[in-house]
Amino acid sequence: GARAMCVGFADLEIGIGEVARARALHVYAAAFTDPEVYPEFWKRWNDFEVQQGDEGTFREMLRAKRTMAAVARDGARARRAIGAGGGVVERPCAGQRYDGAQQCKRIRLV
Repeated sequence: GARAMCVGFADLEIGIGEVARARALHVYAAAFTDPEVYPEFWKRWNDFEVQQGDEGTFREMLRAKRTMAAVARDGARARRAIGAGGGVVERPCAGQRYDGAQQCKRIRLV
């Protein structure tokens, strides 16, 4: 329901000319929107950026989309590992790769 509410408020903000607020609502809603499951949200945001944005804001939208796709892939991979192993999966800190020892190495997510 939060995604639909954000899209509705974004439409309202676009209607009154508050493009920055509409963009902020899209960014917020993107944090919990998988591109594979909700492609209509991403198409809507893409169309918004084509009409109202510039190259920088369009890149930010694409970066958010790639990040959320990566998060969804990692979540699916973790769910499969938990289901297959039936136990606890040792996971690294956010943005780090666990090499099996006591060390974590920093990586760039997307």
